[in-house]
Amino acid sequence: MNEKIANLKKAYEKKGFIFDYFTSKEEAVEKVLAEVPAGKRAAFGGSISLKELGLYEGLKGKGVDVVWHWEKDYDNPLEEARKADYYFSSANALTETGEILNIDGTGNRLSALCYGHKKIFIIVGTNKLTKNEEEGWKRAREVAAPKNAQRFDIKTPCKKTGKCSDCDSPDRICKVFLKIDRPTKPTPIHVILIEGEYGY
Repeated sequence: MNEKIANLKKAYEKKGFIFDYFTSKEEAVEKVLAEVPAGKRAAFGGSISLKELGLYEGLKGKGVDVVWHWEKDYDNPLEEARKADYYFSSANALTETGEILNIDGTGNRLSALCYGHKKIFIIVGTNKLTKNEEEGWKRAREVAAPKNAQRFDIKTPCKKTGKCSDCDSPDRICKVFLKIDRPTKPTPIHVILIEGEYGY
């Protein structure tokens, strides 16, 4: 573990987060599978990172009941997700000072990160590391949001230009902003950082 990662781990653990760093996605997935028992329910927020890691398939294969609105396992997945023991998400940015930053359009993902589950996993590639909160929000708005907009059938300026214009479009996806500065009791938050580029 290099000095930068060691300092990052120290910053997050000082604030009460559980923090692990892995050099490969295989190691990270192995850790997650060991943490979630078969027969429990896990829910996923919308995340390209989680999709790229194959966690949905890994947990399902272990016998975990996984709820994800990107899949068709449930008629009302957003409601079913509220009943999950474990919740998985990524982040738009992780700061070197120990903050987890996310922007959402619907709010289901961010509300789940605040309350209602026994444990939360935030799984992030090193491509999302930023020096501080200001740079983190800049990354969320100018990198993550335009790329996410391009995945959807919506009409926003950033979908066309790839740049944030702080629009007033009815289709705007930057509606809910969440900074997690510390875990809320009694829900532990486990930050898993993986070397490499995952998601936006």
